[in-house]
Amino acid sequence: QVLLPLFPQNGSRGAPTGLSQAEALWINVKQVNRFLETYSNMAKDIPPDSLSQLRADFSNISSQYLAAVHKGHVPSLELVVSMQNYLTAVRETCRASWARFNPFKMAAGLLILGVSCVLCYVISELSHVVIQEGLLKLPILSGLVVGLVVAAGQLFTQGYLELSWCLGAASLSSEVLFLWRTRGVSPRGRWSASGLLTPALLVLFLRCASLLSDSY
Repeated sequence: QVLLPLFPQNGSRGAPTGLSQAEALWINVKQVNRFLETYSNMAKDIPPDSLSQLRADFSNISSQYLAAVHKGHVPSLELVVSMQNYLTAVRETCRASWARFNPFKMAAGLLILGVSCVLCYVISELSHVVIQEGLLKLPILSGLVVGLVVAAGQLFTQGYLELSWCLGAASLSSEVLFLWRTRGVSPRGRWSASGLLTPALLVLFLRCASLLSDSY
């Protein structure tokens, strides 16, 4: 929203810009409405009822402003307040749409990433054994099956497909099955979780953990 004290209130032409507060707000309102229309065509996260209300407010403001300009009148103070309220409403609507988080999905994603780090460590330790014995085939096939089962369950219960949950279930199931199959397989007898506590891996873990901090 433009800073109104930078513009004269009564439309004096002595100002460097030559714009009154109402004119500056009108340009600002058109910019924000153009952004809102473009964004709503690309993303569908703004509630339809809120979007319809904002469009109606803009249409009302537009008709009042253009009518006043056509008649040669200075836009009223009420119209200026309406434009300010419109800009505030757009900001609050977008903020409510963009600041939504799903803690359960975030926790599931962190779990999958954590298990993936352990899996990468195990594969690095048992790389030639994994290749020779084909330990990846069954986990991959089981992951595909689990993903398809979750997709079918979503379609049956919800009527739509949520791809993130299907991929997450497939990834986690295949990772867990692979770790289970390799729990006793090692060229030197058995791989141990104590190997995860090496200084280099601890530094990497602390670096990744620091990304969870907003302050950082």
